Amino acid sequence: MEWRGGKVDRETASTETDAQFVTLKTERMPDGRLKRIVKDRETGEISERIENAIKN
Repeated sequence: MEWRGGKVDRETASTETDAQFVTLKTERMPDGRLKRIVKDRETGEISERIENAIKN
């Protein structure tokens, strides 16, 4: 992946979800829930996770 300043490794640039998954993308949905697109480090499988909104 290339980004203005040069090449960037997607997994290194993304945030850590946990030991097994790497977060590739995070989106806030209109209803307040959080959708994460994650990649399994071992299998390379990409999946979506939807988390409930935090209520204050």
